Formats: sequence, C-alpha cells, structure tokens
Amino acid sequence: MIDFRYLSKRSKAAEKAFLEIYRHLSELPDPVPALEYAQTLQRRAEKVSDLEVENQKLRETLAEYNNEFADVKNQEVTIKQLREKIKDLEDKTESTIQQRIKEKEKELQRIFAEKERQLQNQQFDLVTKYAEMEMRQTQLQSTLDHAHQEMFEYKSKQEDATSARSSEIDILNQDLERANERASNAERLVD
Repeated sequence: MIDFRYLSKRSKAAEKAFLEIYRHLSELPDPVPALEYAQTLQRRAEKVSDLEVENQKLRETLAEYNNEFADVKNQEVTIKQLREKIKDLEDKTESTIQQRIKEKEKELQRIFAEKERQLQNQQFDLVTKYAEMEMRQTQLQSTLDHAHQEMFEYKSKQEDATSARSSEIDILNQDLERANERASNAERLVD
C-alpha cells in the first residue's frame, strides 16, 4: 500500500520546491515589458531587414542614376563638341554664303551692265529707225499729198472734159433733133 508518510513528505518537498521557484519567479521583474520590448526589437529587426532591402534597391537606383549621369555628362561633352562643330560650320557657311553673295552680286552687276548696254543699243537703234520712219512717213505723206493733188487736178480736168463732151453731145443731140425735124419736114413737104 501506499505509504502516507512518504506521500506527505513528497508533497511537502514538492510544495517547498514550488514555493522556492515561485519566490525566485516573484523576484524577477514583470516579463511583459521585456516581451513587448523584444517584440519591438523584432519589429525593428524586420524594419532593418526591409530597410536593408530598400537600401540595396536605392543603391542600385543610385548606381543607375550615376551611370545615367555619366552618360548625360558624356552626352553634354558630345553636345558641346557638336555645338562647336555647328558653330564652326555656321561660321564657314556664313563666310561661304557672304563670298557667294559677293560673287553673285558681281555677276548680276556684270549681267545688268551688259543688259543695260544692249538696251541702250536697242534704244539707239529704235530712235534711229523711228527717225527714218518719220522721214519716210513725211516723204510718203508728201508723195500722197502730191498724188491727191494730181488726182484732184486730173479729176477736175476729167470733169471739165466730161462736162465739155456732155455739152457737145447735148449740142449734137440738139443739132440731130433739128436735122431730124428738118428731114421730117422736108419729107412731108415732098409728100
């Protein structure tokens, strides 16, 4: 059977051990703040991990930006070189254009002088021809006036001649009628 003494002794020893453990535990500070602090630390550790990931991403982004910045700087150098080339080309082009303009102006002045000389020659020829034509027209007008005068005189003579002939014919007709009348009268007398 069970020995009560042994059980009682055992129970007292267990109780004593429990009380000893409880006493030690009761002297310990409250674990809730420590657990909360540990939780906070754990959250911070998670945040640190997240921040490290984010920091890595930011480093990568920064590296990309640095590369882009280097590219941009290279592009700026290239752009500067291109601008200098453009300026040189513009200066050369401007110089070439000015030279060509001067050459073209000289050419146009030469062409203009030649055209002006030709126009003056043409004008002189036209003035000469006009004077000749005026003189010819004067001669023709004089010839025409003389021809009109001669024609008028001829016409007057013709009219005078026609009038004289007409008068002669009238006289002859009258003479003929009188002769016919006399002949008629003579025939009647003879009859």
